[in-house]
Amino acid sequence: MFGKLCALIVALGVGACLLLAARQMRLQAVNALAETHTRLAEHDRSLARIRTQIAARATPDQVAALAAKLGPLQPMLFDGPSAESQFADALPSGKPVPAHAPSQAETR
Repeated sequence: MFGKLCALIVALGVGACLLLAARQMRLQAVNALAETHTRLAEHDRSLARIRTQIAARATPDQVAALAAKLGPLQPMLFDGPSAESQFADALPSGKPVPAHAPSQAETR
């Protein structure tokens, strides 16, 4: 009888230790999440501060002058896959996506 009582006490102690360990792990995870959130908020504040400094230093006239120094600007060309080839397999019929909707003149 004494052995069973000791085994029960040891089993309850082990169970309590396991519960405390699980609780500690949850608390550490919550603490890490809170620290990450704090760091993210600090980065957001520093980003806003830097954007404000950039906005204060760059006026539209300065941007226009810098663009004029570069000379005539041309649009960038995209050499990647077109929308038709990217989404052709997504359609149930397997037909390519049209580049534009046909106008009334094209449908006649």
